[in-house]
Formats: sequence, structure tokens, C-alpha cells
Amino acid sequence: MKRYLVDVSGLSADEKEATYKKINDFAFMVACIHDKNKVMTSLVVYWTDQDDFKSSPLCPPNCPCKEV
Repeated sequence: MKRYLVDVSGLSADEKEATYKKINDFAFMVACIHDKNKVMTSLVVYWTDQDDFKSSPLCPPNCPCKEV
């Protein structure tokens, strides 16, 4: 299983929630990372699909994403 860190800090609160829901419908698991002010900053995506997450349509195009 691969893990990806997706930086969602540049998205609005509504976009962050929509991104989380969209990815969570297909990923094995998604964990939200919040800062000390309880603002979502990143998502950790646990990916089991054979296709690479970064090249999938689920990976938000304007959010930095790296395999961890």
C-alpha cells in the first residue's frame, strides 16, 4: 500500500471538504492533518489501487502531492 501526502492548504474550507470526500470514496483510507488552529492543511491518502494516485483524476491538480 502506498501513502501520499496532499497539501490542501491553498484550498477554501469547502474545497478541502469536497476534496476529502471525493478521495475518501475511492482510497483505502484518508487521514486529515490539522494545524494548531484546527484548520485542515493536508491529507494522508492510503492508496491500494494499481494506478498511481498522483496521475489519477482524484489527485487535486493545484495541490502539491508526494509519496511518503
